[in-house]
Amino acid sequence: MNPADAHPERSAERCSSRIDRTTVRPVAGERWVRRSARVLLVDRADRLLLLRLAGPVDGLPLWIAPGGGIESGEDPFDAAVRELQEELGIGLDRDQLSGPVWVQELQIAFGPYTGIENTYLFARVDAVPDLSTTAAEWATEGIVAVDTWDTERMRAAAGRALFSPRALPDMLDALLAGGSPETPLRVGL
Repeated sequence: MNPADAHPERSAERCSSRIDRTTVRPVAGERWVRRSARVLLVDRADRLLLLRLAGPVDGLPLWIAPGGGIESGEDPFDAAVRELQEELGIGLDRDQLSGPVWVQELQIAFGPYTGIENTYLFARVDAVPDLSTTAAEWATEGIVAVDTWDTERMRAAAGRALFSPRALPDMLDALLAGGSPETPLRVGL
């Protein structure tokens, strides 16, 4: 599908010189990348808040950090704060976020896009706040469950669940041990 078909406001004529680079940007011809912000929300027990997406990947449930698309005029911090509020009812201030710690680039079909770029930010909280959204509201976002995971539990789920990024347990251990990197770590699937 041509991205202009899904987004008439981004017709080929307008995209050629005035594309909104905060949300969608052309990559090598007809390729389009969706830019997203994700939050690694970790409590004092080193448990990470994750969302289980509807529909299995390779027959297994997929767990991802909360977040979503970066809208026009937003930076990753603004998008992360907005998405946490919209998806889960969690209110964070941008000054509670650090990073970016990782940037994940995926060549994957997602609606009109041929790739995804996830910018991961980090937030340490005493406890994961109570969620003010419901399972019915999560379903509109393609979310079927919300849970906290420590890296030991993630490793124990190997073969029964997938995490994004796939090396999430090792990456999170390194982040918690070493703190935020000076420059974001580039990661793939």
